[in-house]
Amino acid sequence: METLKTRLLFTSGAPPMEDPRYGGGIYELTLNEDAWSYQKVHSGNCHGLIAHGDNLIAVDDQLGIMEMDRDYRIIRSQPLPQGVRAHGVSYSEAAHSFYVAYTYGDKVQELDRELRFQREFSLSRKHARNGEPYHHCNDCLVVGESLYVSMFSITGNWKRNVFDGVVLEFDLVTGEKVGPVIADLWMPHNVGLIDGSLVVLDSLRGRMLKENAQPVGEFPGFTRGLGHDGAYFYIGQSRNR
Repeated sequence: METLKTRLLFTSGAPPMEDPRYGGGIYELTLNEDAWSYQKVHSGNCHGLIAHGDNLIAVDDQLGIMEMDRDYRIIRSQPLPQGVRAHGVSYSEAAHSFYVAYTYGDKVQELDRELRFQREFSLSRKHARNGEPYHHCNDCLVVGESLYVSMFSITGNWKRNVFDGVVLEFDLVTGEKVGPVIADLWMPHNVGLIDGSLVVLDSLRGRMLKENAQPVGEFPGFTRGLGHDGAYFYIGQSRNR
């Protein structure tokens, strides 16, 4: 690791602050062998962040979904529904569509390449009854004709201290729910496809699951934030719950 030179981007969902080194936003971390430095490049209450061609797609509570160039200039943005707490974001090259997970909305919305609403995937009917969140979805990933969504509770009982977390699959062709593909998770977050294998962070246990959902890494904090450059994994750690 002491010979590694690279640059990482990560988000913070904390409230935004004027301080250039603290608060919510998007940060750039530069590793130069045994030296490192970081700077905040965008201030806001941010969660999802992905590469999109030569640019970046991020989610900001105030601005909604936004596209930035590699100099962190905002090229375009589109407001998202209020009060949904947009979290993870994914993109489908085949469908030319973006997918955004709404933690407080218990659903994932599909947006076209112009960031216009197309359709949504509801985790259950519970949210429609009183507008309250039940499942606490965090991240989403599109692979082929499948949409994968991580959540705290498949039954919607996490507020009752039942953390039956899963990665749930939807069929993008029919829009129907297929079912859980990875279960027995405790507050899961990031979902990825690495080396042909679905990967998920089992956050409260501090584990990364890969290769048929087996633990391949264990970490000391609340584990969320996943990157891979072909050689190294980069794992985010938050204050434990």
